[in-house]
Amino acid sequence: MKPFSRKAEKKVRMNMAELKTFFVYELEDTGERKELSISEKALVQYLNPEQVLVLVREDLRRIFIWKGAKSAVKKRFISSRVARDVQQELMKNSLYHRCKIVS
Repeated sequence: MKPFSRKAEKKVRMNMAELKTFFVYELEDTGERKELSISEKALVQYLNPEQVLVLVREDLRRIFIWKGAKSAVKKRFISSRVARDVQQELMKNSLYHRCKIVS
């Protein structure tokens, strides 16, 4: 078996460093999603009962849908479709695993 060249090994290390394991998407009224750049610790301050968020924890292989108590029914319904789209996008990228959707 042939070992990696230095160039290939460096590329693999760069890809692993760029690998994100936590994503947060906010759902708009139109059904579009907007990626938020917040940390896991800052998420608690960002949660709002009128929001619907799609949270991706790739290290746990899970996509969570957070539905605020006062969020619109339309957003709640759309969140399942958006989570499925995110799941398919992650599966296309060979660096990520298939994530299970938890609502």
